[in-house]
This record gives sequence, structure tokens and C-alpha cells, in this order.
Amino acid sequence: MRNRTRIRGLLNTLALSLGAAAAVLVMLNGFLPHGAASLSSVAASDAAGEHESAESGSGDTCCPVEAGRDWCGEHDLAENECAVCHPERAATLAPGESLKLRLPSRASAAKAGVATDAPVAMISAATARAVCRVAYNETRLARVTPLVSGVVTEVLVDLGAEVAAGQALARLVSPELADRVRAYREAQAQRDLAASVYQREKGLHEKGISSGQDFQQAAAEQRRAQAAVEAARQELELLGLDDAPNAKTNGASASSVSSIVVLRAPFAGTIIERRAVAGEAVERGAALFTVADLSEMWLDIALPQALMSAARVADVVRARFDGLGDRVVEARIDWVAPFLEEGSRTLKARAVAANPERLLKHGMYGEVSVNNGAAAPAFQLPADAVHHYDGHPFVFVQVAEDLFDVRRVAVGATRGTAFEITAGLAPEERVVTARSHVVKSEFLKSRLGAGCVDD
Repeated sequence: MRNRTRIRGLLNTLALSLGAAAAVLVMLNGFLPHGAASLSSVAASDAAGEHESAESGSGDTCCPVEAGRDWCGEHDLAENECAVCHPERAATLAPGESLKLRLPSRASAAKAGVATDAPVAMISAATARAVCRVAYNETRLARVTPLVSGVVTEVLVDLGAEVAAGQALARLVSPELADRVRAYREAQAQRDLAASVYQREKGLHEKGISSGQDFQQAAAEQRRAQAAVEAARQELELLGLDDAPNAKTNGASASSVSSIVVLRAPFAGTIIERRAVAGEAVERGAALFTVADLSEMWLDIALPQALMSAARVADVVRARFDGLGDRVVEARIDWVAPFLEEGSRTLKARAVAANPERLLKHGMYGEVSVNNGAAAPAFQLPADAVHHYDGHPFVFVQVAEDLFDVRRVAVGATRGTAFEITAGLAPEERVVTARSHVVKSEFLKSRLGAGCVDD
């Protein structure tokens, strides 16, 4: 009789404790989505039934106690494994390690709509992650500059314009070029004169009237004059004159346009910088336009020293950017630095990415995944099944009807609305995939002061 009275007293205390826990879980209902059953309501409905069935029984009962281990009587768990008693231990877990979480009753999960599923097996290559930055492909980047000083008379393209190879960008009037054209014409006149003298000396030499020395001197003068013309012609072509032998530019005669310089695009691309302004005097070498081919972009990658072996020339990397949603950009590494950056102690690598839709913009930052080993087994879970606590990823693995593992896992690549789990799960385990936030709220209730009741 005395034992039965003692049992009834203990059960009354337990009912009061469950009632307090239910009150706290009512507060947590505000964090649950509309329509989700709360564990507090389940606990309240189950507490009375369990208390009533216990009263109708007979015999001595108590929580089991393991020798040398503190026991959490409220959750019927070893205290050092109880996720509610010691949630701070979650931050110390390695992938595959767990804390235990017991729900208020065996029916709590079902009544709250919690559902589990087995993880989907897959094969995943081991990857390392690093920061990358989008930059222009400098092998397809050009700054267009005049080779002579002058005054800009006409700007033919604007910022952002798509241009073809050889397309005219601007025109300049250059007194310096006019001087070069005049020198070319003078060289032409000297060549014509030397040719005339040569022909005359040749005829006289054939008739035996002039000496061989005079004939040889005339021939040398002719060759010297022709060389001067070729040098002047090449200089004009380098300065942008289209048809130096005829002293013409864009089909106009030399007399009308001999001082005009036309700046042209060196290849097809986009005008990404324009500094030319009509009427402005510019010096030789001033960058008036910058043309870039945006069909390919560079990804500048900074790898930590520990991941130096992850970057190899010809490897394919995959990058994600906040502004591109779930889109994955593939690129191929074409250069790896032979040294570490002095300040950051990182290894620089460069990958080339196709950019047909012009989605990659110079200066964008993203995260790149680099293959760091052979293919390995992995699992795929819906994103709703993976939660983060103190910055670490966790899932809830069902062990019994009312018992769950708070399991630390390692997360690999993101695949749309699913996560790749590379460590911490076994194929036969059941992971909470629906209403997982309900289980999480039970785990987090200790933060609101509703943890274990101390003896």
C-alpha cells in the first residue's frame, strides 16, 4: 500500500511537469507554420491518458539507472546524451555523432504530422569549396588608343555598343599625321626622280657614253629612294591610314583627308569603357575605348593552402552566384599560380567560363566547387530535412516512435531544392523529411527555459 501511494505521488509530479512543458510548447506554436500540430497539444492530451493507465496498474516502477551515469528522468535518457539537457554539446559533434531527443509521448510525432523517409543514395565526387571572382578575359580585352596626337572630330559608338572587328569607333584630325603624309609624298617624288635618273644613265651606259660608275650610282640612288618610300608607307599604315600607297583613307583622296585618323575595333566585342569626347585634344597612347569579348569570362579562384592539390589545369569546376539562383556555371581551369600570395597565403587559379547569355558580370563574387578526390557514396535529402544549429548542419533520425537522433552531417553540393549529404547517414536510417520544424522546436525549447527539471 505504501509503494502504491508513493507511485501515485510520483505520477502526479510527472503530470505537473508535463503540464509545464506543454505550456512552454504552446509558446512555441507561434514559430510553427499554420496548420501544423504542436507537440504541446499532443503532450497535454497524452499526459492524462498515460497517468490514468499508470494509476490502474500495480507494482513498483522507476526510471532505469545505469551504473556510473547520470540519468535524465524526465526524458528517460542518459543525461550526457540528452539534447534538451545539453544542447550546447551539439556544436562539438563530428559528422555521424548524435544527441538523443525524446518526444513527450509515442504518439506525439504521428499526431504532429511528422513523417520520415530513407535518404536517396547517390554518387558524389569529393569537392573543395573556394571563393571566386568574375573578371574579363584579358586575352580578349583591348584598349584602343591613337598612335598620334590630335583632336577628336567624331565619336561613332557609345558605351555598351556591340562592335564588329575593324568597325570604326572614332575619327581624329592630326597635324602630326599630316606631317607624316607630306614626308611620304616627298619620298615618292624623290623615288620618281631617282628612277628617271637611273633610266637616263642606263641608256647612256648602254651606248657607251657614260661611265659604269655613274650608272651604278644612279642605280643605288633609285634603291635608296624606293626604300624611303616603303618606310614612309609602313609608318602611315601603322598610324591608321588605310591605303598609304595611294595616300587615301576610307576611299577619300589624300588631299582631303590626309590628316584624319580612324580608330577601329581590333576584334568583335562590347564597348565597356569610352573616354572619347568630340572636340577634345588627345595625346598619343591615350586610351579612348576599351573593347571586351564577353562571350568568355575568367573566374579568379583563391584556394586556401590546405587545398592546393585540388586545382589542376584542365579540371572542370562548378560555380554558383547569389544573383543567378540555382544556375550552376561550369568552367575549365587553364592556369594555376606557381606560388602562394604573400599576404593571404592562398593559391591563385584561373578558370575560363562560357558566357553566351552574358549573365556573368565583371566583379561578381561566388563560390566554386573543385574536385578534391575520387567519387564517393553520398545521399540526397530535401532541403527541409536539413537544419543548422550554431552554424552546423543537422538532421533528425528516428530511432523509436518517440526517440530521435539529433545527427550532425556533412553537406556537399546543393542540387536545386535538395542537399547532398556526404557523411553522417546510413542507407537504412529514417530521416524526418516532413514537419521537421516540429521536432526542431522540441530540441530548441531548452533555450526558452523549458529544459529538464532539476531534482
